[in-house]
Amino acid sequence: RKPYQHKSPASIPSNDNKYNEAFDLLSAKADEIPKAKESDSDIGTTLVEADDSELLTDYFYYMMMQLVVCRFSEGDKKTRGGKRDNIAIGYGGLQCIHCSTNDYSRKFYWSTVDRLANSF
Repeated sequence: RKPYQHKSPASIPSNDNKYNEAFDLLSAKADEIPKAKESDSDIGTTLVEADDSELLTDYFYYMMMQLVVCRFSEGDKKTRGGKRDNIAIGYGGLQCIHCSTNDYSRKFYWSTVDRLANSF
C-alpha cells in the first residue's frame, strides 16, 4: 500500500492531530485485513484499492474496507428466515470482514444494481 496523506472530507489536508491519529489507527487496522485465500478467486478481496482513496473521503474509504467479496454457497441456504432458495451458487455478494470467519457471518446479496446502490 502506498503512503497516504489523510485529507478532510473536503479533500483539504488536515492538521488536526486527533483526526490524523484516528486515521493512522484505521490505516494500521486496514493493513491487518486478511487477503483473498485463493489467488484465482475474488473471495475475500476488499471493495477499494489504494488509488480509490483519491476519489473518496477518508471515512468512506475505510468504511468500504470493512466489506469484502463473498460468493453464495450451499451453506448459505440454511440461514434464519430461509429466504435464499432462489440465489444461484456462486452468486456474488458482500460480507463483513470482521465476522467473515464465523459460521453465521453477515452476508448480503442484492438482486439488482439499483438495490445495491440504494444501500449505500
